[in-house]
Amino acid sequence: MTLDRDQNISSMRFTVIDPSDDNSYTMLDYSSCFLCEDKGEDRLTVTSDKVDRKPAQYDRLMTADEFFLKVETLNNQHFFTTSRYA
Repeated sequence: MTLDRDQNISSMRFTVIDPSDDNSYTMLDYSSCFLCEDKGEDRLTVTSDKVDRKPAQYDRLMTADEFFLKVETLNNQHFFTTSRYA
């Protein structure tokens, strides 16, 4: 998450990794740029890639549940104050 100097979210990016089986992983990259000059960049972009080996630092990553719980905590603390992010 990138914030501007007024603490507005200018962009957000995260990756969800799904261990498809013991030998491969599906990586889903999500990104959006809310305050970009190019209005084409302000839409949600999702890409998918399948890799045959464990991604770097995989064992140090947080679970999707933990990540979205943290986003929910920010929301409950009114961090996302405008309808743009809600």
